[in-house]
Amino acid sequence: MFTLGQTVLATAAASAVYVRFAPAEYRYFSNDKLTVALFFASTLTFKLLYELVLYPICLSPIRNLPGPKADSLFNGNQKTIKALPTGAPHEKWIKIPNDGLITYKAIFNTERVSPTTVAAMAEVLVHKAYEFEKPWFMREGVATIIGKNGIFFAEGEQHKFQRKHMNPAFSYRYLKQSLLPIFWSCSTTFIDRLVEEHQILPSSSPEEGFTPFLDIQEWLSRCTLDIIGQAGFGVNFDAMHKDGSELSRAYATIFGKPGPLTTAWRIVSFFIPVYFTYPLIRWMEEFRTVDRCIEVVRGASKKVVQDKKREIEKRGGRDAASAMDGKDKNLISIIMEEMDFPEETLIDQTLTFLAAGHETTATALTWCVYQLTTHPEWQTLIRNEVRTNIPSPTRSDLTPENIESLTFLKAFASEVLRFSAPISLMYRQASNDTTIAGHPIHKGCIVTIPVQAFNRDEAQWGPTAKKFDPYRFLKKAPGSTEESSEYHYDPSGGSHSNFNFMTFFHGPRSCIGKDFAKEELYCVLAALIGRFEFVGDGKEPVIEFSLTNKMRGGLPVKMRWVAGW
Repeated sequence: MFTLGQTVLATAAASAVYVRFAPAEYRYFSNDKLTVALFFASTLTFKLLYELVLYPICLSPIRNLPGPKADSLFNGNQKTIKALPTGAPHEKWIKIPNDGLITYKAIFNTERVSPTTVAAMAEVLVHKAYEFEKPWFMREGVATIIGKNGIFFAEGEQHKFQRKHMNPAFSYRYLKQSLLPIFWSCSTTFIDRLVEEHQILPSSSPEEGFTPFLDIQEWLSRCTLDIIGQAGFGVNFDAMHKDGSELSRAYATIFGKPGPLTTAWRIVSFFIPVYFTYPLIRWMEEFRTVDRCIEVVRGASKKVVQDKKREIEKRGGRDAASAMDGKDKNLISIIMEEMDFPEETLIDQTLTFLAAGHETTATALTWCVYQLTTHPEWQTLIRNEVRTNIPSPTRSDLTPENIESLTFLKAFASEVLRFSAPISLMYRQASNDTTIAGHPIHKGCIVTIPVQAFNRDEAQWGPTAKKFDPYRFLKKAPGSTEESSEYHYDPSGGSHSNFNFMTFFHGPRSCIGKDFAKEELYCVLAALIGRFEFVGDGKEPVIEFSLTNKMRGGLPVKMRWVAGW
């Protein structure tokens, strides 16, 4: 069956042919405009009846799957989805008795399915990973920001090829030897910039020395942008400068709250293809502003690629450059040395690294700071641990072992990534007729991956699954007594399956930068907690309607430099 957008275009073509060639005796109206209007009205009426009523209620192969009752015929379960935080409805829905798959309705009664068991999730993400692609609305909506030719949107053999040649850039050895010093250098620069910008002085009194409230979310976004600039491309974007950089301001606009026109356009795009509607609305100021920001980001990406190409040529080509010392390398240079990708693909890979490499990590760090303000005892635990293992933030001989020894910090960070994943939901679209958990799935069906629901599933994490508790990632050290406070880090968190920690996904399409992101998170957190104490405003954050779980209005905190580090 045609999509609604295809139906509109087909109706327009059919009506044009009818008006142009049909004999007069076969026309219902002498007025061509009325004829065209009749064509559209009758076709769209039938299409709407088919999509809203006939197909989902009478014909769909998944119509009998368990799931929540639709709020309305026209709007599916959207009322519930909009009323609750992102991912929260799916936490409830997966508890509906089922055998691995549930269904619910999106806007315009569009069918969606969600895996609810480890076996069903493994089927989608591992065993049939290349049968479920990124859906059309993600491609149309964010490809210009994330890069349509990058690894995020690559499918099938193209994805396998890109992943194979990008893996060396994310190897454990390179991460520990070459990138860790960059992470730490940027992290210490970050805390120094906070001190300088907000004139923070060391304080020995827990009651004195606090700054006024400041938005730490914005600062963390600028910090992670500088980190991906230096670790990813060997470029200093200078985002932590007093006024930020043009690039950081562009990303703040792109990833910020969408305006009313953007929201309306996204709804209209369910009816009419984006390639038809966007040229009509892009002249409006709201869209022109976003377009200008995208051009800034794309321009920065293009400059990175072209500069690296010239650098490789100056060193004698790919073979000579790849033989050089790893300390001068970065992600994009290793990828360019590994394979001679087309320039457009490299630009899109850069866009992917920029967006995924700084916005998601900044969001995770923001939730870390929030949890620190609501669990101040963990600030003390981690600060003591950091200062014991890293006596000075300025030491130049920091080793991977220093970071690995931060047991409490890693447990805390893991619990934040579990409890407040930067992305609560992800989507896939069936590229052909297939099955999930034995149920038929038709080509084009949207599959919702309920990240947060799996991360907080009591069946796997126990009765405290919906409680923030970093101790789940800690175990008593071997040989320690019951009274001992010695722990070691347990990356499983006590879960029965790694599929219940879905933050980085699983299978061949899992996040290639998982270890990069975690090491970056550890370094920034260690620097922040090692130096500062944080106090929040006591308010529950509201999640912005954005690509990630950013907090609406930022995260206001007061900070105090705890003397001694």
